[in-house]
Amino acid sequence: MSWATGYCSAVKRIQLSVYVMPKEYDINSDADLPKAAAGLQTLDAALTTAVTGLRKLPKAPPPAQRADTLAAGELTFYSGLLGKVTQYRTLLPRGGVQYAKAALTVTGVDLASHTSAVETDSVPGLRQAMKATTACELVG
Repeated sequence: MSWATGYCSAVKRIQLSVYVMPKEYDINSDADLPKAAAGLQTLDAALTTAVTGLRKLPKAPPPAQRADTLAAGELTFYSGLLGKVTQYRTLLPRGGVQYAKAALTVTGVDLASHTSAVETDSVPGLRQAMKATTACELVG
């Protein structure tokens, strides 16, 4: 498996989850709390996949060593977000509607505003490798 395939396999699910995750306006009453819980569970699973996959990546071959910096930055971000989501999931049953809205809002903002430490285009050959594998479809 190429470095690009491993990287994309790790992060693809999490990058797509920002679009399907419930939003704060989807939670209006206690009856909507299972939707928030399910969204956070899905996000937890995607983050776990990302963190596990990024940890397993081999060192990038020369001249693409900046890819290691890209992966390390993503690992740090996704690991931190996983810790937050785990805490949100733990507290959600006691937190109620307002807590669910806040947790979903903060998580959504974190995901939507995140930028990688290294742009993929700055890593020699990475963009071409990503275009050549189906695992990288929809990964930026």
